[in-house]
Amino acid sequence: MISFEECAAMLDEIADAMPYELYRELNGGISIVPQHKLHPVAKMEHILRHEVRHHNEYLAGTDDLELWDDEQIMQYLEKNRS
Repeated sequence: MISFEECAAMLDEIADAMPYELYRELNGGISIVPQHKLHPVAKMEHILRHEVRHHNEYLAGTDDLELWDDEQIMQYLEKNRS
């Protein structure tokens, strides 16, 4: 397991590699909290790109990714219903 500081440094590297324009009007920055996550560290880039896409779709006045997320959650819940 990596430390919180190592995780933050990795996330900074991933964020710095993405075009700065994607962060326009992102006034809260990128935040992480020091708690266990369900996703492996290898998924950080995928998750960051996904969340930045949410931000940019919001700026564009669309919510396609939000609708897709909702559909994925519904499918997961149906498949894992006990």
